[in-house]
Amino acid sequence: MNMIPTITVDGIISVTTSVILLLIFFILYLKNFETKSTLLFIIVLFWAGIISFGQMMIYPAPNYESGIFWQKVMHVGFAMLVPFWVMFVNYFWKRLNKFYIGTIFFIAILNLYFIFFTDLFITREHNFFKHSQLIGKEGVLYNFFVGFYFIIIVVEYSKFIYNYLKHRGEKHFHLPIIIGVGILILTGFKDLLETFFDTGIPMLFPIGVTIMNIMFAYALIMRFIHIYKELERKKRLEHEIKIALDIQRQILPKENKFKTDCLEIFGTNEPAYEIGGDFYDFYPINDKQIIFFIGDVAGKSVPAALYMAMIWSIIKAFAVQYSGKPSELLYHSNKFLYYNSKEGMFATLIYGIVDLSTNTIRYASAGHTFPIYYNKEKDTLKLLKFQNKPLGAFHDSTFKEVKIPFKKNDLFFLYTDGITETLNRSNIQFGDDRLLNIIKQNIKLKPEEISKKILKEIDKFSPFETRFDDITILALKHR
Repeated sequence: MNMIPTITVDGIISVTTSVILLLIFFILYLKNFETKSTLLFIIVLFWAGIISFGQMMIYPAPNYESGIFWQKVMHVGFAMLVPFWVMFVNYFWKRLNKFYIGTIFFIAILNLYFIFFTDLFITREHNFFKHSQLIGKEGVLYNFFVGFYFIIIVVEYSKFIYNYLKHRGEKHFHLPIIIGVGILILTGFKDLLETFFDTGIPMLFPIGVTIMNIMFAYALIMRFIHIYKELERKKRLEHEIKIALDIQRQILPKENKFKTDCLEIFGTNEPAYEIGGDFYDFYPINDKQIIFFIGDVAGKSVPAALYMAMIWSIIKAFAVQYSGKPSELLYHSNKFLYYNSKEGMFATLIYGIVDLSTNTIRYASAGHTFPIYYNKEKDTLKLLKFQNKPLGAFHDSTFKEVKIPFKKNDLFFLYTDGITETLNRSNIQFGDDRLLNIIKQNIKLKPEEISKKILKEIDKFSPFETRFDDITILALKHR
């Protein structure tokens, strides 16, 4: 009974493994898991599979010519495996040097030249398992190319291990690669030495390729599992973000405009990310009094949205008892937040009430940006500069209360620091002065028109596609 040669068994295992890897990559592609590094990883495996396939097909070759053909296939696989291995290592660890990569590919092209256009593979007898050798000047030179290739593999292998240890790489993905390539190097060096010193030891390189493919398959499967778990975590996070978005939508007024015979209010909110930390609200408590507030929660995303919901609920609850007393409302809100929220969470806020019976605004600030006040009678536009501590930061905070006249054509403009701290490409802030100038130039317009002018100027000032902070405006104008 004839035994199947080991080289054929190795080839079958290696090729099967490579096919499985390609199927895994196809699944990754369909699921949008693939990355450039994963693609390069698969290409390395593809050429390793070509090496094994070539080796496997040499044994059953029916004639001399087909045997030569499959031997060339095997060497093409090796010629192309190395440059893509170099690309994978360097791209994965973000150390890509175009000149270095170009040099390796140039050498690969030279290798292909020797394989296809020289008599490299003429052998002394038709037996591909004993005394098969590369002859002539080209054969000797090609062996030196192969030796250089192994040096490159070892150098990149060393770099891979160094970066793995330095950056604490993913064990489930990196360790199998390290083991597989290490075995490939050991078996390859053994066969390279066999080229120069005939020891009679059977070829081990195909076995090394097979083991490497198996280890790579294991690495890719483990990465697939890891990415799948990350996807599940991302889905849960997206669900949480959706909940936070729903919370935020419920907090912000359904209608961002309010108008009476002598008052007009406009509010707008533009979050920098999906979930913002800014909020505002306004609503009448009777025919002559309208409550308003604007706030900015420290932090972003779901925690900020939940904290925002807490503050909004607290203010709504305390407004029943302290609606006409902004300083007391902030005092009690601060106490509640300090003792009932996570350490490090706080918010800035301005709470006030418009009283149309007395034509006044009473408000208190908890560390918020300075309001802008335009007094038509005096024709003055200024920042009302006074500051209290943020809500939830200190348990013993007290809050100063301010009362200002609010008569025909007066403007009370509130905003969050996302406006004044917006940066342009020169890293210069939008600033208070620029904001004041825009309001001054458009003071005769309605609150909504003034707000839109400001947003338009911010877009011109900072052309970045993504904002770095939320922007919220609440403008009140006496008609």
